[in-house]
Amino acid sequence: MLSDKNPKKTVVDLHRLLGEASKILNLGPATPLFCEGSQLKKLSLGVKNPFYLEKLKEAKMMTKAEIVANWEFYVRKVANWLTHFDEYKKLGIGMQMKLLQTIWHVWSRLEKLSTTAKYRRCAESYKKSEIVVQSGVLVNISNVDFDSKWLSDHPPETVRNFMIHASCDQFDVTDALCELELSEVELTYMLAQLCFSYAGKRLQGEYLDVCEKFLEILSDDLHDFYVNEMNMPRYFGRMAKMMQINNAIQKCAKTPNMSTEIESSPRIYEKTKKRKGSKSASSIQKDASNLKMRQ
Repeated sequence: MLSDKNPKKTVVDLHRLLGEASKILNLGPATPLFCEGSQLKKLSLGVKNPFYLEKLKEAKMMTKAEIVANWEFYVRKVANWLTHFDEYKKLGIGMQMKLLQTIWHVWSRLEKLSTTAKYRRCAESYKKSEIVVQSGVLVNISNVDFDSKWLSDHPPETVRNFMIHASCDQFDVTDALCELELSEVELTYMLAQLCFSYAGKRLQGEYLDVCEKFLEILSDDLHDFYVNEMNMPRYFGRMAKMMQINNAIQKCAKTPNMSTEIESSPRIYEKTKKRKGSKSASSIQKDASNLKMRQ
């Protein structure tokens, strides 16, 4: 965020962090896996995130150190999450790192909103401008003391107003997450669908093929989870709400040269038998992709 008068950029050296991420991907998850379930269930082990309201700390000031530390936290967390996915580990380290660098910030957006939703369900009262980052840090974006000199040469209030405006569209997303009360398996699928769809469209080529294969596997796993474990063969409405949330997050990302809509995964719907009077898989997919957040 630079003014025309001073186009100088601030460079943050992340070589050390990327080295750490590469090491995590090579060594695998910090805690050994003991899960005989599906790929989706194994991947869900990487999002386990107990929330304790009493341990929440409010950040009064966000400096360069705090912001960079937040980035580092999520890069490490996403790297660890990916090590739980067997199909991902079959890729060469170059492709693994490229995907990680592409998706970590999108992953962190949904994860922060889902944690903020947990906070809202637990708190007796809250402000809509409050978000939870790094799982245990509460930030009120409307009044936090924000040091933006290293980030932009615009006045601090201008940067703050930009941040608030960029977050406003997310308030309804958090409300929707509160209402859904996602299971860890559902949240895992949403994270994967959001990230791998994003990466495939952005990177194209062999990355698109890989990401589509990932989503095919995870979509089949989610179908089995709903039908066999949750005894919920008619999960179309819930699935549509989940894709609606991902669509809203995708729009906020505003990535150049990409569609702002994320198509819902068709393979889930293909596996469910049609019932008399029910919509076809293709029409349900279209409905899910075109839904808008309630105003």
